[in-house]
Amino acid sequence: MVLNIRQEGSVTVVDLSGPITLGDGRLELRENLFRLLDQNHRHILLNLEDVPHVDSSALGELGASFKHACEKNSVLKLLTPSPRVLDTLQLMKFDDLFDIHDDEREAIASFE
Repeated sequence: MVLNIRQEGSVTVVDLSGPITLGDGRLELRENLFRLLDQNHRHILLNLEDVPHVDSSALGELGASFKHACEKNSVLKLLTPSPRVLDTLQLMKFDDLFDIHDDEREAIASFE
């Protein structure tokens, strides 16, 4: 997994690429998200467009990050998950937990 962090106004966008699985990137994802939240980034958008696959360990990290965001009075949203990732999110009911967007501009505006 490759992770790139950029700022779009008050929204921190985390661009991810590559699979997020038990052996590939899940701890890096959690560490970076927790660090951003601990540094008072209040609006975080995870761009999953280039993530072809997530496994249960990655979902666990997303859930833990969502909980940590709530504890920090922050908001964590998802952007453009691939069809396969979206199916996984829906199967595990994560679409009820996360606000999921298909358009980056719309997603950024939704934090206002």
